[in-house]
Amino acid sequence: MDFFSDHKKLFSSALAFFLFLTLFICIFPALNNQKVYQPLQGSKPLTEEESRGKSIYIREGCVACHTQQVM
Repeated sequence: MDFFSDHKKLFSSALAFFLFLTLFICIFPALNNQKVYQPLQGSKPLTEEESRGKSIYIREGCVACHTQQVM
């Protein structure tokens, strides 16, 4: 049980485990998403009115219950 008595070993292993999990759960998936998800070909940039509507949509939390699909 020397491992639990030595605070330097305990702290360094906890820090290493935290960094490992951060890389594999947060950083690597985010980098992969940036590579994979690109705008659709042929899509046009949002107009100013559409951009304002999107920011209101996000600000009001509509994204939690509704999609952004336009029919």
